[in-house]
Amino acid sequence: MSIRKLFPEVHWIWKGGISFVYEVHPRIVVKIPKSGDFEREQFQKELKIYEIFSQRPTCPSIVQCFFYTDNGIFLEYMRGIIILISYNCPD
Repeated sequence: MSIRKLFPEVHWIWKGGISFVYEVHPRIVVKIPKSGDFEREQFQKELKIYEIFSQRPTCPSIVQCFFYTDNGIFLEYMRGIIILISYNCPD
């Protein structure tokens, strides 16, 4: 059964390369991995990154992670904010 049928009130936001993103609260989203082996493997790598982040002081330039499990990552919802990345590359 699909997540949309299990939780009809949860608002779907985005379909990424390895996951789906759903709004669970006006300020919180959850990323759920897609069902493929490759997608789940990549999602596990992302979880390791959040594990490292959780051991350090929070950084205002990184979206805050509230909780993570093998099946989901709960993140701060940056509604309406465009994130621009600036690279200082040598010539």
